[in-house]
Amino acid sequence: MSRSISRRQFFKVCGASAVAMPILGTGTVQAANSARVSYTGFDLDADKALIKKAVPIMLGRIQSKSVWQNVYDVSARYALSGKVMKNSNMTDNEKNRKNLLWHQLSILSQPNGPNDTGPAFPDINIRGNYKPKEKWLGRAHVDKVVIKWDGNEWVQDGEFDLEINTHYVNSGGRYNNAEEWASTIAHEMLHNLGHEHPEDDGGGEWQIDALNMAILCGGHYGHADHKHVCSFHRSGGHNW
Repeated sequence: MSRSISRRQFFKVCGASAVAMPILGTGTVQAANSARVSYTGFDLDADKALIKKAVPIMLGRIQSKSVWQNVYDVSARYALSGKVMKNSNMTDNEKNRKNLLWHQLSILSQPNGPNDTGPAFPDINIRGNYKPKEKWLGRAHVDKVVIKWDGNEWVQDGEFDLEINTHYVNSGGRYNNAEEWASTIAHEMLHNLGHEHPEDDGGGEWQIDALNMAILCGGHYGHADHKHVCSFHRSGGHNW
């Protein structure tokens, strides 16, 4: 699947304006773009239902400029795959590496151009995998979705593809919370976009982990009055 936006739309993305994301209710926002989502490998209907509840929460928040800003307010550290800058066709420098995530999320949030009839947001394939002896919540390959400048316009290729360890879904506590799974799904999608988090990180958060929490908190990560302020956790995700 591919999509492109006009130069005018791109400059709008980089400017101050953004698609409005009005809050509809607790844990729910209205996203500019919906997505086609497939669910396979879920043996229990209740597990599939919880993940299906998490997806629209994730979609709304990952397309919200306040969530992107929250990430950049708390984290200046990025870790990228060896291919992502080349794939993007952007000049490989410090500024572009740091701002790559912002631009990726901006492009994903734009509606189709006038001549594009395909889906505006890449398809999302979510596969359940029951692994009771393994500690990961989600995992995904890197560089599955590419957003690149082709010299005239931004082009988007690929589909999101990730696994959820169904051993943890509906297993109690935070694992019964759709917002928690929304943050895990978003985390794995960033692996698909070429973002990583080295194990020996030297302290501080990587952008991918900050986004994990910004999705969970609805753009309020680090805010003292938010209910999730003391519950920082990594998603337990793995990139393949």
